[in-house]
Amino acid sequence: MTAKRFVVIEPSIKSQGGHYLQYALHVLRAAANEGFKPVLAGHRQFTVRPIDDVEVAPAFTNVFFHRFADAPGSRNPLSRLYFEFIRVRNGIALRFTAYWYFTRAYVGLANTVGPVASNRFVRIAAVVVFFPIAIAWRLWRSGPVVRARTALHKWLFGMPEALHDASNSRAIRQLTDDLLALRERLQPAKGDHLLMATASGAELLALMRAIKREPRMAAPTWHLVFRRNVRIHPTAAFVRVDLEVRLGRISLKAWEDAPETVRLYTDTDALTGQYNALAGKSVFRTLPIPHLRERASPPSPSPCVISYQGDARPEKGYQFLSRIAEAVRPTLLATGKARFRLQSNFNIAGGEPECVMARKELEKFPSEQVELLTEAQSEDAYWANLETSGIVLIPYEASSYSERSSGIFAECVAMETPVIVPAGTWMSRQLAAFDYPKIAALYRQASPADPASTQIIAGGVAPELLNPLEDRWFCPGEEPRFTIAANCPPGAAQVLVKVTLRQRWFARVQLFERDEAGALVRFSQRLLEAADPDGETEALLLHDLHEHTRRLQVVVLNCTLASFAHPDDFGLAFSTKPLSYDSPGEVYFDWTEIPSLLERMTPRIERYRAAMREFAPAFREYHCGSSFLSILLRSDKP
Repeated sequence: MTAKRFVVIEPSIKSQGGHYLQYALHVLRAAANEGFKPVLAGHRQFTVRPIDDVEVAPAFTNVFFHRFADAPGSRNPLSRLYFEFIRVRNGIALRFTAYWYFTRAYVGLANTVGPVASNRFVRIAAVVVFFPIAIAWRLWRSGPVVRARTALHKWLFGMPEALHDASNSRAIRQLTDDLLALRERLQPAKGDHLLMATASGAELLALMRAIKREPRMAAPTWHLVFRRNVRIHPTAAFVRVDLEVRLGRISLKAWEDAPETVRLYTDTDALTGQYNALAGKSVFRTLPIPHLRERASPPSPSPCVISYQGDARPEKGYQFLSRIAEAVRPTLLATGKARFRLQSNFNIAGGEPECVMARKELEKFPSEQVELLTEAQSEDAYWANLETSGIVLIPYEASSYSERSSGIFAECVAMETPVIVPAGTWMSRQLAAFDYPKIAALYRQASPADPASTQIIAGGVAPELLNPLEDRWFCPGEEPRFTIAANCPPGAAQVLVKVTLRQRWFARVQLFERDEAGALVRFSQRLLEAADPDGETEALLLHDLHEHTRRLQVVVLNCTLASFAHPDDFGLAFSTKPLSYDSPGEVYFDWTEIPSLLERMTPRIERYRAAMREFAPAFREYHCGSSFLSILLRSDKP
């Protein structure tokens, strides 16, 4: 009897090395253990064969990131008009988003030049530059204008999906042809499984069109894993993001008529919720991360190796590494306590400007302090570098990784290597879930704030600390929900903050530390994160107070529209003696905190490793190839 095949389709695999190949091989090895014949379908340039007894089928023309490439100009005049409308609308959105980023600097400006001067500066800038754009946007988005626009759109473009440039791009048509050619080559039948390991609306739409052209494509079972955020930022509307959302809706609409053999997944609960919201119903399931392996040898002895793994890309924070290295040069590098080993190959020819500049700065360091790996690593070299790392930096852009997973983070946990990750991400939520019981125990040890010296201020912060424009009409999701003002007890060294989150991932907390006279001595921002957003979740924060802090203002901001129904959902406690707990890693709110975190972690590295050894077993048990395959094979289309 011929063995059934398990095919991993990954067009982005063009050479040996990288996470795409790691992911595919771990799934295929698990499939081989279940009796399947493993097949890897990659890019046409991927001609290495076979790998670990895996059949290789070079089949695809474009990689994942080129799925919108070469969109043709439409022959339909109405379609061209529609595209022009989209272009103008997104141009306005881009400028409006720039205004939002500008306002985020307001608090820092107020602390630098004073609230009066900063208020005047903001108002002048708003009147001259931003108000005309804002007024035009508001008129466009509300009232009779939007109703007329909607009616005209429906009359002219009854089927916008047939006109949209992304859904008719050459890349998607090419992917459809490549899938049909792969079908002719492999002749998959009932009982075979085909996994599209990095999918989006483009891949789903191409598959739906291929099945429509060749119904026999529906005989095997198709599994599509969506591993990217639907939207990069909730208030941004850049062209690529807009295409992702529109294409996602179009493809999910087409999927409703798909056969039972086409199934959809993500690899985090947050992504599953995001895509189910896009679909309007529960159609996505969550899968584990399959490409993990355990540590085979202990990490390198002193000096501690601080690693960065992955391509040198802005979204992965490579541009910050030169300044981080410079900041810890006198305390860690020059003293021989630590050294950096940074993967520094570019993912595009010539690299992106900020990453090129950062690498040039890093090249000025002595090689015994900073080692740069400028070539793509083989699989063996990658695992060897990860295994000998003491701390792994993951300075990723939080908005890009708010819902999506990180393979490098998962691999670090599996290898029991401490990490530094950004707040507000899937990675930080994994650490928060592990740390919560420990912080909860410390909270019970601390002394609750004295009610007589604590004041609850509902609905805002002090006027001089709030952007005068933001609270009127822009970004309502960022408005403060309440403020707690408290006098610190004598000798207070730390404060513990407790917030109950309801069906949300996190809340943003601002801490204003003031001296006896009320002058600001330190301002900090943190995220209180929930491991499970489906119900009520208690989130906790332990914060070291400045030695001159006598009064404290804690502002809870509703970043994600969480509903704090009662002030009782907030708790405040102080400790006069230093409290601590062991964590598998550290979480930062802003990248400038990373040097101090490295200086804290390096001398205590064994304690971080011990916590990671405690965290890793349960994580490894779920996130593995066998668990991935087990969930995949027993799932049905909703």
